[in-house]
Parts: sequence; C-alpha cells; structure tokens
Amino acid sequence: MSKSFVKLTFQDSVATLTLNRPPLNVLNIEMMDQINSSLLELKGHTELKVLLIRGEGKAFSAGVDVADHTRDKVTRMIQVFHRIFETLRLLDVIAIAAVDGHALGGGFELAIGCNLVVAAESARFALPEIKLGVFPPLACVVLPRAAPRRKAMEWILTGEQISARELESFGLVNRVFPDAEFEAGLEKFVDAGQASTDGVLLRRVRGSAVQGGEPVPARVDDPGRCPGGDPVLHRKTGAQVARHLRLSLLFVGALAAAGCSSNTQQADEEPVEPETAPLPVSGLASQKVALYPITMVVAERQLDWGELMGSREEALQMADSMIAEFLTERVPEADWVMPSELRRLARQAPGILPDPDRMGTALLREEFITQVPDPLRSQLRNMTGVAGDRYAVIPSALGFFATEEEGIARAELYMVVVDVRKGFVEWRTTARGEGDDPGDALWEALRALVPGLP
Repeated sequence: MSKSFVKLTFQDSVATLTLNRPPLNVLNIEMMDQINSSLLELKGHTELKVLLIRGEGKAFSAGVDVADHTRDKVTRMIQVFHRIFETLRLLDVIAIAAVDGHALGGGFELAIGCNLVVAAESARFALPEIKLGVFPPLACVVLPRAAPRRKAMEWILTGEQISARELESFGLVNRVFPDAEFEAGLEKFVDAGQASTDGVLLRRVRGSAVQGGEPVPARVDDPGRCPGGDPVLHRKTGAQVARHLRLSLLFVGALAAAGCSSNTQQADEEPVEPETAPLPVSGLASQKVALYPITMVVAERQLDWGELMGSREEALQMADSMIAEFLTERVPEADWVMPSELRRLARQAPGILPDPDRMGTALLREEFITQVPDPLRSQLRNMTGVAGDRYAVIPSALGFFATEEEGIARAELYMVVVDVRKGFVEWRTTARGEGDDPGDALWEALRALVPGLP
C-alpha cells in the first residue's frame, strides 16, 4: 500500500491540505498525484470558502524531487506539477499558502501559485534551480508579472535565499507574523477569508483581478510547445541558463515551456520572417465568437495610396467588411458575432458596455503582451460575455508596406485570439499578403489564415 503524502482535513468552511512528507516535504510524482486528487475532491464540497495549504515538519516544501527530473520521468513530473496550478484556478475557494520554514524551488512556486501567502518571520524562500543548471518554469512566468523585472531576475539568476519580509515588501507575501505568533495570526487571517461571500463570486473576483501569483494558462507539459521538442531539463552552465532566461524574459509568458533546450537564433544571423500561424479553427468551432472591429489601418507614405484607401473611417470600414466576409465564408465552423452587432449592443447599454471602436485593441499588436491589461481586459470580458462565449478574435492592426516590386505592396494584418475569462492572448499571428491595391493585398493576407482553400 502506498504511503499517504497528503493530509486533507475539514473544519467549517475551511479545508486544510497538509504536505506530509517530512522533514522537507520534497514533492515527488506520487505526492503530486495525491495533491491533485485531494484538490479535485474539494470540488464536491460547495460549502468551502478557504483552502489552506501548509507543510508538516520544519519546511513548507523543499521543491520537486531531483530524482524525478530524469529523462524517463520528467514529462510525467511536469504534467502532474502543472496540473496542481490548473486545478487551483478552478476551485471556488480562496487558496492560502501558510509558509513556516523553507519554501524552495517548486515549493516556492506552489506558495505563489495560491491566491494569498502568509509566512512566519523565519520563513525563507529561494529558487536554487540555477545552481543545478536549470531554471524554474512557473516562477519565470509569474515573478516578472508580480515584482519588478530586475528583482525577479535577481531571485531567479542567483538562487539566493529571500526573507519573508523582502517578499512582503514586493507584495508576494501578504502577511508576516513573528514565529511565536504565527499560528494565532494565521487563524485570524483564515477567519477573515471565511467571512467572504459565496464561492462563485470569489472565483469571478479572482479571475478578474490581475494577480501576479496566477500562472499563465500555457501548457508546460506539451512537448510541442518546446523549442527543441524535448521537455527534458537539459543541464546547462549557469551562464547559458542566464542568457536563455534574459532573452526569454523579454517576452513574458514564453517561459511556460521552460526547461526545453534552446534554439535561440544568434544575434548576428539574418532574421527570418515567421510564417503566418493558421487561425485555430478547431478551438473556435461550435462556439459563439465575438469578432471585434479593427481600429488601426496605416500605410507607408511612399505607396501614395491615400486616394485608394480614402479617409481613416473608410479604410477601417473596408478592412472590417473584408475580414467579416472572409471569416463568415471561410470559417463557418464558428458562430460569428460581427462588429456591427457589438456596436448595436453598445448603443443599447451606454455606460455599461464599451464602444468597440474605442477600446484600444490596437495595443494587442505588440508581441510581448500575453496578458491583456486593464481596462481593456474588463471591457473585453464584459462585451464578449454579453455577445458571445469566451473567445474574442481581434484584428488589432493592419499595415501596408512597400515592396521592391513597383506598384505592389505587402499587407500585414496583426490578429489575436483572447480568452476573455482568463484575460490571456491564446493565439497571435501576423498574416501577410501582397497586391497592387489595398483590397487585393488584404485578401491575400486573410487567405494565409486558412491555408488549403482556393
């Protein structure tokens, strides 16, 4: 019979999940499987308002077992570890990490993956992975969102210990209590959580708040997301890991595939223009999908297309019409809610629903944006919630650029798909096409979104 590494107890509206592998509560695959089973069990307890996660013995958790980082185990390890955070996000409770002792590596990530963190004065945190030639996947995504970027890099690149007070000063720990007062302080903190309202509203509040402690919804357990196609945590020198990390942190969220071998292009190589990523039709099929109007159309002056494009309003209307026509014709699998319908809804609820033509969606053309910032995030959630389901397709900007061939221009259409419930950009691409007038160039760019059709 396998040993139980997790204890789950209930008192009133509080569930306590205790990591029970003392003295250090090192997380192995079997233990993480038990954590996931315990979290799923909570879904049947509708009376719960608080989940308290703590450790038995002298540590919260010293992280994931090094023995489970081998080539034959690492894929499974990443899967069960990441599933903990996916399940936490689905629970209608406030998750509180109670850290008394050390929280290292995966233990640190587990703590900041909760909604709130309470720590004892003597508690110490660290991300020692860098000293082993790897780096912590979830921390690399979460910390740059929750703390100043340079501070986050310091914690990740040095692996040095961090005091509870320092993390409190950056908002990563909510309360720090003297060791002798930790249990009493924790009890009062949990009581405050119990006084909150029903679980459904709690979940909505957590979903709408911009929480640095919430991991992004990219899958670290999918080898296809890894640049090298191999999820094994290859050993690297500290300098190699640091270089890889510095490059990756420029685009927050790309590190969800952390631990994969790096195929980063050398700085002195000629940049390769990426191909258009096809629209994720299967993910949109049979759903009500809100198509937002485009809010930015620009052209290089040397094209002298002013007469062809007309006024700004005429250019936007032309682009909107062509995009709507194309998607209706070429992607019938989705139930499209067109820009005209979004405008009608906004007119019916002024002051409640935003004007879709004035929402600032053009900022989503920037590749580094993986989480939609407020107020745009709230606007998209409100509008899409009324008009559609959970996904918004947004043509964020359209540009026309001169080519070496006289009279021919290249259209570049920046498009994203946003999961409005989570606030994340789930897909993005730049569709490109060439033509001798704006309409032809845009149509060719649109055709690249759904390849294989005439």
